[in-house]
Amino acid sequence: GVQTCALPIYLIHFLEMTGLPPANKFLFLGDYVDRGNNSIEVVALLFAMKIVYPDNIFILRGNHECPEVNKEYGFYDECVARYGLADGVKVFDEMNKTLLAIPLAATINDKIFCVHAGISPDLQTLAQLNGFNRQINIPSEGILCDIMWSDPKFGLKTWSENNSRGVSYHYGEDKLMEF
Repeated sequence: GVQTCALPIYLIHFLEMTGLPPANKFLFLGDYVDRGNNSIEVVALLFAMKIVYPDNIFILRGNHECPEVNKEYGFYDECVARYGLADGVKVFDEMNKTLLAIPLAATINDKIFCVHAGISPDLQTLAQLNGFNRQINIPSEGILCDIMWSDPKFGLKTWSENNSRGVSYHYGEDKLMEF
């Protein structure tokens, strides 16, 4: 799958190639941290762009925008290495408060459903997503888990609980078309 840029320079090059806001709009689908040693700069750049271009930059939450996940996969260590233990923990905690507030999903022109991962057998309407308290860790089951961890699987005709990630589902094209 497509991954977020590990270094801010790659994100900057991407923006240079595609054109900068406000001439273009961008929707980022998550995993801004744990992709290298510059997660702090990537998040800071995306947040700054969102502040300067609120109608052109859209940022969705991914499965690594969760302290339970990003502590294990490197973001915590980056914060502590950069700022020392006491300040690093503060940076980690404050960044995660903001990361937890990021929207879970978006639609484009009321036709294209956008999330970090995939769909859920429990998700019947998009309105269900509005009822979630985003300020929580991603649970190990349910809609929030599934939109962060589920994956399509070619040739599958139903839901499969044997997701290679060890959580959520694989789903087939038929389930996507039903959704």
